Amino acid sequence: MSPESPASVHLVVGDEGLLVERAVTRALAAAREVEPAVEVAHLPVGEITAGVLGELVSPSLFAESRVVVLENAHDASAEVTTLLLDYAKAPSDGVTLVVVHRGPPKSGGRRAKAPAKPAKGGAKGDALLE
Repeated sequence: MSPESPASVHLVVGDEGLLVERAVTRALAAAREVEPAVEVAHLPVGEITAGVLGELVSPSLFAESRVVVLENAHDASAEVTTLLLDYAKAPSDGVTLVVVHRGPPKSGGRRAKAPAKPAKGGAKGDALLE
């Protein structure tokens, strides 16, 4: 019997570093239970463009699993935020996306809400110290 597939999308929200790291570690551990040699990429959201995000969350040609940890989601542009929300509605197989939001929104506005009903195994929220 193989381990259950981890949630495809994790949203980690909080400013307490230790708790945020624990949530990210749990997401990585869940992915490694399914695929011990899973590829992991850590990137700050501020450096992500639409093209880079598309490449990061696209399924692998060789069916290899991947975990993408996007740090500092509060620095995301409006375009990237929209793309992340769209991706959370229909995540790719074999890709676990962990979005870490540690601060107030860049624009000073309200945080975008995660989709209510994610598809295909969907999203998991690890809300911390909101």
